[in-house]
Amino acid sequence: MAYTACLSAEWMKTRRSFSSWLVVIGSAFVPFIMLLANLFRPDSARSLYLKANFWDLYWSNAWNPVATFLCPLGVILSTSLVTQLEFRNNTWKQLHTSPQSYTSIFTAKLSVLIIMFLQFLLLFNLFIYVSALIPTFFISGIKMPKGFVPAATVWKDNWDYFSACMPILAFQFLISLRFKNFLIPLAGGIGLWVASLIGISWKHNYLLPYGHSTLQFMSRKNITGIDPTQIYSSAAIYTIVFIVLAYLLYLTQKEKG
Repeated sequence: MAYTACLSAEWMKTRRSFSSWLVVIGSAFVPFIMLLANLFRPDSARSLYLKANFWDLYWSNAWNPVATFLCPLGVILSTSLVTQLEFRNNTWKQLHTSPQSYTSIFTAKLSVLIIMFLQFLLLFNLFIYVSALIPTFFISGIKMPKGFVPAATVWKDNWDYFSACMPILAFQFLISLRFKNFLIPLAGGIGLWVASLIGISWKHNYLLPYGHSTLQFMSRKNITGIDPTQIYSSAAIYTIVFIVLAYLLYLTQKEKG
């Protein structure tokens, strides 16, 4: 009951913040750009919609910038924003004097971040379908391709990118709880993400947690030297270690907020 009440309170806080809009805007950005490209280039759109593997191409094209850029950067920004709410509103002391345990507060804040990420993925999948549907109403000679991306592919891709970004979420959560200045976790996260992209060609690139999402997408292209199993295991270990470390640091921190 304590956790449920705390989770509800944390969720209400995010409803009034920019982070909630960030989820919607971020999930709609790429599908919207793809929609505009089809509407303003009808000849290319007709050629695309006639392809037998339309959904495979459309799905892959949509995930390309999301997996490599929007997912990592979105997680960095949204996690930093949500976690820093108490610092910005100067409400940490008020929160800690409420009848909620530190464990409930910690897990509720982390749960909200995970739910928001899942919400992003759900909306992104929906917007992909809608962006493919709209041109059929405005461009003559275009019909909606039958079916959709196979359910197994949809589930696998969403799970892979979710698990690949969890180390980023966990580490951003850790450093956002430690620093009052919003720019420190934001700049740190972006710096680590850029460093991971630079190190993509490294033999042990799976050890770079901020590059896991990009590596997952590259594995779809059957690029040699990328083992999805190593990414899975590395992401799981990093996520657990970062969350446990964040929890312990939060409990032992003398002045919380």
